[in-house]
Amino acid sequence: MFKVEENKKKTGQYLKKIILGKYKSQRQFCKAFLEKRDGKADDYEVEKFTSKVSEIIRGKGTIQTYDLPIFCELLDVSCEQILSAGKCYKPIKSHITNYEVAFSKSKKVWEAYMNREDKLFLNYDEYGKSVVDYALEFHNYDFIKYLMKTGHLNFVDNSKWERGFTFGISTDIKRREIGYNDIWPIAHRLGVPESLVYEERLRTKAITLAIENYDYECLEELKARVNPAIYNLTIFDNRGVGLEEQRDDELIETIANADEKIIDYYTEEFVIEDDHKREHTFMFPYLDRVIAIMVENKNPMIESVLDKAISHNMNAFKLLKQQIEEYTDILFEGKPAWFKGKDDENREECRRQAIKLAKQGFNYKEDDGLVSYHYSPEKRKYEGMLTNIISVKCKSKDSKITEKINELNDVVEKIVELGKRE
Repeated sequence: MFKVEENKKKTGQYLKKIILGKYKSQRQFCKAFLEKRDGKADDYEVEKFTSKVSEIIRGKGTIQTYDLPIFCELLDVSCEQILSAGKCYKPIKSHITNYEVAFSKSKKVWEAYMNREDKLFLNYDEYGKSVVDYALEFHNYDFIKYLMKTGHLNFVDNSKWERGFTFGISTDIKRREIGYNDIWPIAHRLGVPESLVYEERLRTKAITLAIENYDYECLEELKARVNPAIYNLTIFDNRGVGLEEQRDDELIETIANADEKIIDYYTEEFVIEDDHKREHTFMFPYLDRVIAIMVENKNPMIESVLDKAISHNMNAFKLLKQQIEEYTDILFEGKPAWFKGKDDENREECRRQAIKLAKQGFNYKEDDGLVSYHYSPEKRKYEGMLTNIISVKCKSKDSKITEKINELNDVVEKIVELGKRE
C-alpha cells in the first residue's frame, strides 16, 4: 500500500527530476514518448505534448492513467514511484540487480549480493548506476549505514588537495562517467577531479538521509552544516569562491521541512579555522533558501529562525564596525603624508580620508552572502573578519514575519553601507 502525493507541484517537480535524469530535455522525452505511443512524432505533436508535460511539472495537470505505463517504461521507474513523488519505490526487474538489492531492506539480501565471488556489487549496471546510487535515490538509509560499517563508504577529508578544501564520501564501488543524464546533475568544475566531485555529492546525499533518520552522530561525522568551499575563504577578496556550485536543493528542502530539533541544529552558528589559523563564525550557507521554503509553508518555527539570522547579521555588523573604526583611528593618528595637522581646518577632511582608506579592505559577495574585511594595523601583520550574512527576498502575509524579514534585510543593507567606499 502506498500513498499518492496530493501536492501536484511536488509530483511535477519529481517528474522533472527523473525526466532530466535520463533525457537531455523535456522535449527529447516527449518525442520518445510519442514515438513509443503513436509510432511517430511530428513537430506539432511534440510541441503540444511538451506543453502538456510542462503543465504537469508546474503542478497544473496530472498524468493520464493510460499514459502512466509509458512514463514508467521510458523512465525505468514504477508507477508507485511517480505517483508518490519518489516516496515509494517498487522493484521493476525480476532478476537480481543493483536496483533490487539497493531497494531491499533485508540484510541477508545485501550480504548475499556483497559476498558473491564475482564481486558484482562493485560494478555499475546497464543504466550506469551503482548500488550506492540506487540506495541514495531510494532513501534506503539502513543500507547506506551498512555500507559505511562494512567499509565500502567512508567519510573523507580531501583537505590536502592542492586547490582547496573539500569533503566527501569515498567508495570502492565504481560508477560511470559523469554525463548530461547523471543521477544527480553534478557541476563538473574546471580542473576538479571527477572523483572529488562524486565523493562530495555522495556526502551531500548521505546527509539528506541522515536528517530523515535523525542520525545526529552521522551528521556530525559528515560535517553536515559545513560547505567545504568555506575552507577556501580568507579575510581577503573572495570573489573567486562559489558556494552555489555545491548547492543541493533536495538537502535544502529536507532541512526546511524537518522537525524542530533538525532546524535548531541547522540554524546554530559554527566556527571555521582558515589557513592562517584565524577563527570565523558562519551560519548554514543556504539558510536564505531554507527560510524562503519555511515562509511559504507557514512553518511555526520561522520566527525563531529569523531571530537567529538577525542576531547573526547584527554580530557581523558590530564586528565589522569595530574593525573599520579601529583601523580608521590607526590611520588618522598615523599622520600620513596628506595629513597637515590637527587644526580645525584640516581635521574633518583628514578623518574622511582615513575612513575612506580604512574601507578599502571590505568585500561583499552578494550571490553567496559572503562578507570579508582585512586591514594592516602594523607592518607585515593583517587582521580582519570573515562570515556570511543572511538576506531573503521572500514575502509573507503575516505582518510579524514581514517585520522580521525587513529587520533581517535592513541589517544587510547597514553592513553593505558601512563598507561602501565613497
